[in-house]
Amino acid sequence: MSAKGRWAQVLAVSGMNLQTLPGRWQEALVTVVGIAGVVLVVVGVFSISSGLRATLELSGAEDVAFILRGGSSDEMQSGVTQDAARVVGDAPGVVRDAAGPLVSAELFVSTDLRSRSTGTSSMVPMRGVGAQAPKLRGHFKMVAGRYLQTGTNEIVVGAGAQSQFDGQELGRTLRHGSDS
Repeated sequence: MSAKGRWAQVLAVSGMNLQTLPGRWQEALVTVVGIAGVVLVVVGVFSISSGLRATLELSGAEDVAFILRGGSSDEMQSGVTQDAARVVGDAPGVVRDAAGPLVSAELFVSTDLRSRSTGTSSMVPMRGVGAQAPKLRGHFKMVAGRYLQTGTNEIVVGAGAQSQFDGQELGRTLRHGSDS
């Protein structure tokens, strides 16, 4: 069959389908809505994947490592003892400065805080950090107050958290967990 004959056949079949469309508009509508729904889900999944990848690429550093306890898949499930953190700090290849190894033993937990916009309780991640954390995480910038003192029960609150959640103002006593 020649190319001209193929195109004539395509046009004939397409014309026949368009002529019968008024009689089967409901089936056609279901097909269009179904395909649109599938496309919407696929675009949503790709958007989430792309956003997560961009977040991870922007938040990580090539020269910083996270050490998790064996069998843990993330920070929430892991727990490393102070002795283990010291062993990591003494390991060969760990960068040092005048204060010692650039190691920050950190604790990652979630706590309930009240949202300013909705007034409802929200689970908010908090990270307990060591004195070396500002050197390991380049995005630390103190805009008010001072950095926490080792051995005290103090926290540094990010500007975003302060604007989003009640009770995070400078100098305020915060109560979390069984103390609240």
